Amino acid sequence: MKSRFPFGGSILALAAGAMLAPATAAAKPDLASYVNPFAGTATARGAAQPGGTFPGATMPFGMVQFGPDTTASPEDKVAAKVGLPATGSGRGYGYRSHRITGFSLTHLSGAGCPAYGDFPFVPLTAKLASSPAQPGGNGLQSRYEASFSHRRESASPGAYRVRVDPPGRGSVTADLAATTRTGFARFTFPRTPHASLLVNAGGSGAGTSHAAVKLHPSRGEITGEATSGHFCAQRNQYRVYFAAHFDRRFRAFGTWKQSALRKGSRSSADNVPFAPRDFAQAGAYATFNARRQRTVSARIGVSFVSVADARRNLRAESAGHSLGALKRQARAAWDRDLGEVRVGGAPRRELRTFYTDLYQAELSPRTFSDANGRYRGMDGAVHATAGHTQYADFSGWDTYRTQMALLAILHPGRASDMVHSLLADAQQSGCLPKWPIADGQTME
Repeated sequence: MKSRFPFGGSILALAAGAMLAPATAAAKPDLASYVNPFAGTATARGAAQPGGTFPGATMPFGMVQFGPDTTASPEDKVAAKVGLPATGSGRGYGYRSHRITGFSLTHLSGAGCPAYGDFPFVPLTAKLASSPAQPGGNGLQSRYEASFSHRRESASPGAYRVRVDPPGRGSVTADLAATTRTGFARFTFPRTPHASLLVNAGGSGAGTSHAAVKLHPSRGEITGEATSGHFCAQRNQYRVYFAAHFDRRFRAFGTWKQSALRKGSRSSADNVPFAPRDFAQAGAYATFNARRQRTVSARIGVSFVSVADARRNLRAESAGHSLGALKRQARAAWDRDLGEVRVGGAPRRELRTFYTDLYQAELSPRTFSDANGRYRGMDGAVHATAGHTQYADFSGWDTYRTQMALLAILHPGRASDMVHSLLADAQQSGCLPKWPIADGQTME
């Protein structure tokens, strides 16, 4: 298993060689401007495997990591080595690719195997006439991929934006932001009556054994759930939920299950045996009239407990905030966290390396408890935290010498919560986790 640091885990060494100064109230530089979210997304010359990082929108240690997935993702190459299907399995981002398969809500930055990539949102400007599900896979058929250029793409801590060319006429701009437990997406379509968003509930990175969606047209909502797992071909599994609220009425809607498209349907579900090579295929679509109003916005809550808790996360973190306000909120959070370390006496190139490394070090562990403190434990039961945030996704054997020591220095409160989380995992599962994903052990 590889480190999650795209630069080989050099952050402590760089800090030791730099001149460090404690944060002061007077000076508040925009340290987020030094961060390059694309670092580690392309395979370096001589590297054994890609960095596996992602450039999407997220908060420090966020549950939601909302970003693009491409064809030929870094995880695809690693998937084949552990016996998973290579085509479409990774749900990751590869910088050398120029085709986006969707924008999924969860990622695991820097891991060496496929994980998460749950609920990809796919914009479409052509009329949907048949099921988009890829036969025998977790993704959609290749004709639903959108081409893009890096010249029309940008990313910064807490924000992501790209202009893509999906099937049909015209380009679509996707503008993403995130809070800790929610995502915000604004899609700007060409003037068309066929502006659609597809939600692939079976699109998780390692496939799904259960995928389900429901549409609630009267309140402009799509909800769903998925069961995935099999991190590095292990037996772990998790269930995740989403609730997406749109700012527009649906002109048309429907669902698909495997090869069947059901126009006007309000629900769909598929179940298959839980195995790495089996894929549940279910999803939903909503079509909007963009002839006059070209933008469609979606606020999306995520929870590992229930759809109801995903809705509560939306109300707690996203309600009443604009896309711009959420981006500014995320930027301020990253500036605050990165500002725990001030580095001087170094050229800008080295400052970019340092703060990009520090940014990568704060992408996980993942916030796992909801805004109301509820989370699903490793015993399968729903628990309530006793005043702490529950975290998940500890790359234990990779980071205990480096990242965990760093977080204990910079964020002692969070580090304490992380220790509480690991102890709760041990109490519920019978052993201290080595490499847990969500609420499951992967390597016992």
